[in-house]
Amino acid sequence: MKNIKKITVAFLILSFVINPFFLKRFTLDGTINLENLSILLYISSSILIILSILSFFFETKKLLLRSTSIIFFFILSILICEFLFLKFNKFEIVNKSEIRTDKNFEFEATYNINEKGFREKNFNEILNYENKIFLIGDSFVFGSGVDEPNTIDKLLENKLIKEKIDFKVINLGVPGAGVLKYFETLKDYIKFKPKFIFMFIYIDNDIIRKVYSASLLLKFDKIIGNSFLLENIKILTGLKIAKDNITYYKSDEHLKQFDIPGSTLKIFKNENVNPFILHISNRGYLDKYYSDLNEFDIQNSNYYKNIFKKADMIAKNSNVEFCLVIVPSKYQIKKKYVDFAIKNLGYKFLKEDIINDDIQKSLKIFANENKINLIDLTEHLKKSENDNYYMIDDHFNKIGNKLVAEQIFNYLSE
Repeated sequence: MKNIKKITVAFLILSFVINPFFLKRFTLDGTINLENLSILLYISSSILIILSILSFFFETKKLLLRSTSIIFFFILSILICEFLFLKFNKFEIVNKSEIRTDKNFEFEATYNINEKGFREKNFNEILNYENKIFLIGDSFVFGSGVDEPNTIDKLLENKLIKEKIDFKVINLGVPGAGVLKYFETLKDYIKFKPKFIFMFIYIDNDIIRKVYSASLLLKFDKIIGNSFLLENIKILTGLKIAKDNITYYKSDEHLKQFDIPGSTLKIFKNENVNPFILHISNRGYLDKYYSDLNEFDIQNSNYYKNIFKKADMIAKNSNVEFCLVIVPSKYQIKKKYVDFAIKNLGYKFLKEDIINDDIQKSLKIFANENKINLIDLTEHLKKSENDNYYMIDDHFNKIGNKLVAEQIFNYLSE
């Protein structure tokens, strides 16, 4: 009887420890956004809870034997289903295309997203176009905050058309993606033989601390995401484990932890503003945070450098010209953004001035030493008399996207 109780307690404890509902309480922003991994953990947690209940009704040896058998046949059934779905699937349920409207305090934009998750129409057709330019990146490339005519790819393509230069510019931007995802996207789509690949690096959240364990989780999440069975179950059921809890992020319970004035509190309670903007204050002094990024994650680490070198090598081996595009934080560009963030978002700076661009300088030295093409947008944005970013949201507005398109066009024209 004691053994049964021990096994029951062990199963129950383990089921709670691996449950995302429990794990997310230990993350900085209270979420786990790796959806495939979350689903697997929920399933595993549920199985352990069921086994703990069954342990009351069976002897220990019988329970272990039956549990092993159940788990074995469960895994075998999944593998068989995966094989049958892949080989004989006749269902057209894998289309993830959608039209989504982002209504924000500062903007309203409509996104037409294709079945691959990219913001491109006639995707398969343009992939086979002879002269192509790929833009790879996160929400900056995707075009968060602007309608389709004002995304970087469309603005660049229009400039090329006006100059009678025959190129299709393909948007391979994915909101929330990071450097590892960019590299995987490059490897997946290099087979379509573009002429140019521009990989955008947003230094504010593409260069992050403690990236190594996160990258392993991303790899594991991607492996799980290759499951055809899981993908179709998600589509058929509309399952969204990692969806943000908007109600919570607008609650007093969440907002009271941030040092923000009543005017900002009102915006975050009543408008569809990105709630994670406030969480940047958890980094401490932002200028020190950026200095640490440069020292520990660029100068004294080869993690990002190796990814960039591998991307450049893959491109060169396919006779494709590769170029890094460095997107600075707006807090490196104009003091008005710094002042606004201190007053309205609760951000802290050791020196209440724009942050230095040491990260960009380090990346330029690295790129020069390894003969990697690089466009640093920092100085162009500093010289611009326009406001190229939104005030609360961190993305470019349409004016900022236009500046970026012009700089890439200048690069192509050289």
